[in-house]
Amino acid sequence: MSARTTIQHIYPRLMAIHDLHETIAVPDPDTGFIDFPSLMRDSHLFMAGHGVYLIDNEDVVMLWIGASVSPQLLQDLFGVEDINDVNRSLTQLPRIDSLLSTQIRNILAHRQLERGGRVPKFMITRQNMDGSELEFSDLLVEDQNNAAMSYLDYLCLVHKQINIVLTGAGTLSGTSSLRGSPW
Repeated sequence: MSARTTIQHIYPRLMAIHDLHETIAVPDPDTGFIDFPSLMRDSHLFMAGHGVYLIDNEDVVMLWIGASVSPQLLQDLFGVEDINDVNRSLTQLPRIDSLLSTQIRNILAHRQLERGGRVPKFMITRQNMDGSELEFSDLLVEDQNNAAMSYLDYLCLVHKQINIVLTGAGTLSGTSSLRGSPW
């Protein structure tokens, strides 16, 4: 596994797709390149109930639909107007004749090319409706979840332990190195 893939396993890509500018993820007529949407921090704090978000950790791509999402967004993405009518068992985004659908399919196709053609599992989860929302929450590594430390809490703990060793105030495991003996 490459360093880039490892990083994306540890800190998945999260992007808001409900408010994409019309030039994002659409091929440039001159170069053919596409611009990706800005990435967000992996936390519920930066998400809105009226939004739709895409998270990708290389193994799974999840589309999270907020409970207050507009019927127009649902129509543009799934061809339905009610969140209850969204087919959760879809294994790929349906081909809908809308700019947003095209943009999201372009993002997914580009990510597939970056993976060398490998297609990760695709899941749809609806806020406060689907059990798969727990899996989505587990990917939001900046949030404390199921009594596990958040990413930031873990970084602070590691930083504190390193400072303790470097200042001579103690050691991590009674040895004089950062890596203690396994015995």
